Amino acid sequence: MPSQLFILPFGEKQLFLLVTKNLVDSNMLVRSLVLSHDFFVRVQGVEAFAAKSRTLHHVSTFKQRLIFLVQLIKTISVDTLTQENVSCLNTSLVILMLAHKHSELPLYLEALRTHVEPHLLTNLRSLLRFWQTHYLHNKDKDCNTLQRSSGISFDFWRETVSTLVAEKKLSPDCIYHYLSPEDLTLSRTS
Repeated sequence: MPSQLFILPFGEKQLFLLVTKNLVDSNMLVRSLVLSHDFFVRVQGVEAFAAKSRTLHHVSTFKQRLIFLVQLIKTISVDTLTQENVSCLNTSLVILMLAHKHSELPLYLEALRTHVEPHLLTNLRSLLRFWQTHYLHNKDKDCNTLQRSSGISFDFWRETVSTLVAEKKLSPDCIYHYLSPEDLTLSRTS
């Protein structure tokens, strides 16, 4: 990450180092920045703001979003999920939904597959299956909160998760496509 930060002033460098180091506490800031960038580039008249803001530009890069995504996935597992850290799962899902919206899921999934951290995709798939169980069964209030706080329809949340966890070996938008035989074995037991 330090090589990515050289373009930012000292204060912003420190901010991103702290944010990345403390993602359980700062993931909502990450989510807000990622969603803000997406909003500003879509809205006519304010897209120039997104282009001029070093902070928004920084969180918009594939490299930085991947850093956040890896750290978020490493921070949690189905066994360690709590009310306090489930927001990390939703923040990682926001990054993946925006990738899905821009047809970039294969780019992110391949990067997770080849990352030095083992079994990121297996963990992510398990987390997303948990997400389906948690949010798709009698959680109307939670679903409405996700939709309102992100500006993304809950149908798109559901569609993105369904796409990611589908068992379609030939679809590059599915995690299953990238799993090794070892990961498939782990995935079946989790």
